[in-house]
Amino acid sequence: MKVKFSYQFLIFLIYIIYLNGGVKGIYWPCTDDTVCNSEVNDTYCSSLGNCECAAGYTFNAAVTKCLREALYGESCEEGAQCSHMLTGASCRNNVCTCQGDEIEMRTYTKGRCRKLLPLHTECGEDLDCDFGYDRESVACRDGTCQCADGFYHRGENICRRISMNVGDECIVNSDCQGGNHRCVARKCEEISERKEAEVQTDFIDSPTSPSDSKSYETETTSNSYRRLRDETKDEGVQFGDPCVNNGESCQGLAYSLCIKDRCHCKLGYYPRNGICTAELGEEASSAEHCATIIRDNKCVCALDSFYQMNMRTCIRNVLSLDASCAQQSQCSPFLSMCPSGVTVPRCSCHPYKIHDQASQLCVLRQGLGEFCETKEQCSVQNTACQSDNTCTCDNSYMEVNEQCKPAIGGSCDSTDDCVVDNTECVSESGDKEDEAPPVEQKVCRCKVGFTFHTTNECLPIANKYGDECKESEQCQPLLGPLGKCEDEECVCGEENHYKDEKCNEKKVLGEKCTKSGECFVTDNSTQVECRNDICQCEYGYYSDATKIKCIKSSKKNSSGRPNPLKVITMLLITAAILVTSAAIKEAYY
Repeated sequence: MKVKFSYQFLIFLIYIIYLNGGVKGIYWPCTDDTVCNSEVNDTYCSSLGNCECAAGYTFNAAVTKCLREALYGESCEEGAQCSHMLTGASCRNNVCTCQGDEIEMRTYTKGRCRKLLPLHTECGEDLDCDFGYDRESVACRDGTCQCADGFYHRGENICRRISMNVGDECIVNSDCQGGNHRCVARKCEEISERKEAEVQTDFIDSPTSPSDSKSYETETTSNSYRRLRDETKDEGVQFGDPCVNNGESCQGLAYSLCIKDRCHCKLGYYPRNGICTAELGEEASSAEHCATIIRDNKCVCALDSFYQMNMRTCIRNVLSLDASCAQQSQCSPFLSMCPSGVTVPRCSCHPYKIHDQASQLCVLRQGLGEFCETKEQCSVQNTACQSDNTCTCDNSYMEVNEQCKPAIGGSCDSTDDCVVDNTECVSESGDKEDEAPPVEQKVCRCKVGFTFHTTNECLPIANKYGDECKESEQCQPLLGPLGKCEDEECVCGEENHYKDEKCNEKKVLGEKCTKSGECFVTDNSTQVECRNDICQCEYGYYSDATKIKCIKSSKKNSSGRPNPLKVITMLLITAAILVTSAAIKEAYY
């Protein structure tokens, strides 16, 4: 539809006021709905005399249409659709998320993007605490984020529910704390000592089928709120209906709030089928207000499931480490990760962790491979903190018995420190250890007669053409940079040729050259030279038709005529003899 912009609409644009850094604070004066709808569809004139989008919609950045407000994880076109989640909300890759601020990560909960606090840090209320996929698992007690009653600290920021009785839900053995119990197929069972090891082994090694990772979703909210409202058969007050008492709940619509003369859902609730539905962790008085299950008057996930990041849906847990996964939450009982970018992701330990079978946990490595963010956090000498947050041996060092020992180029005090075969400890200037000044830095280098190979080994240098070899580096000190190892022999290869004890490029007669070694003939290589930057036969020789041979000249050139150069030379010699003879006669006679 072509939109015509009136003079009044241009005046409205002048009066735009941006509050909270978004389009929520647009001020567009009006007297009735027709003023608003004449410029932008789906708008109305509020009691404050402003044009507003319908409930569940917001103006786009150009203020030319109303876009549906997107919930966390839903598709979006502009950041304005996500702005109701406030600080940290953004439209990234056309999806509303809370991860726009990379410096200060935020989590979506109770209708907002919030910065949550880890366990054992100061807090003001339960909502401040990072809940690790289950809002029931943490609480703010005595001003500190702690595991809630009925939960225990599993590790890191994960609190797990305590299961005391046989038949209670569980994921790992430590969930079952009511005596000699173990977790078998998601249930706590009492087990005899005789079968304890057998059951634990079966539990850990049993893979989980992809179907165990299936999440159960709420009905989509990506469709128009107005369409959902029209399709419902309920004749009572619904989301988006007009209201008069701004700031108060809409009578007949639970968990609602009257905002700008329209019924909206309170924080922590979202519109579904015309009513306000509780997000996970929020109060729900009846099943129609909860898309999952209700426990203790709250909308929650089943005990065998975790909260998804959108706080509307749940995903079932997995049975063991190495089970297929879809979300990080499924791997949290093992303090492991669900890797991205793989065809079939499975719960796996981070690179800086190892699997402890007894505790069913991925525990931090100690020493090499331990977690780090900076080099200074690595406890082993001569290590570096890699991009995967693990401490590994630095360049020029090798792992030997959980230590990083000097390889080629590594610092040393004596040759005994050097762990690579055929190396010795020398000063940076090349002097051996017993010749170096005490204060000079010494490093491990290949011994004389050996050369460095990229796989951190020293290989013997070839002594003659055709010597045995493993790598081309062994041939090049003798044959030059064009030397290569072919069929375990040091050679020049078909494209080059051996001359003057080096491998050179092949340049036939008549081609440009930089040195005589480049000039190639099949026989008598001494008869060719680089003269005037051109490969030519030496004086007294001429090129054959193939330009790969120099043939010795006869007394006459190839045409049968006397050689002009020789004729001139003989004339000069004859003239010199005559001049000399005349001079002698004049002197003595």
